Amino acid sequence: MVFDRAGFQVQTAKDGRQAMSMLEKRIPDLVVMDIMLPEIDGLSLTRWLRDHSNVPIIMVTARREEIDRIAGLEMGADDYVVKPFSPQELVSRVRAVLRRVGRDQAGAESEQALSFSQSPLIRARESLAVKESQIDLTAKEF
Repeated sequence: MVFDRAGFQVQTAKDGRQAMSMLEKRIPDLVVMDIMLPEIDGLSLTRWLRDHSNVPIIMVTARREEIDRIAGLEMGADDYVVKPFSPQELVSRVRAVLRRVGRDQAGAESEQALSFSQSPLIRARESLAVKESQIDLTAKEF
């Protein structure tokens, strides 16, 4: 598979129900999903996922209408790829989204820190270090 050759670890689900079950156990670094999944469709799964996580989502679909792309993006997708596409294009889009959210190609979070008057804000952990204490922040606070 092209993702394996690019250095990514991949898990697949046969339908939306299996995907949800997998996501309940562990949120990956990024999700690539088709809108037209059996059992639970991709838009419903995206809605559920957005209630539980800020994981980047790339939607893949054969639907070409602008309204479909808008719906996917409005539901919380970070990118939207219309079939047919080359596998390398999808790998490049995955890399771009991971760069945007501060993760390297292998999916590891970068340990970038910003400092504000001697208090580092650690991006990978969404935390603030004040003196010798670490304060975990919500996504909104971060």
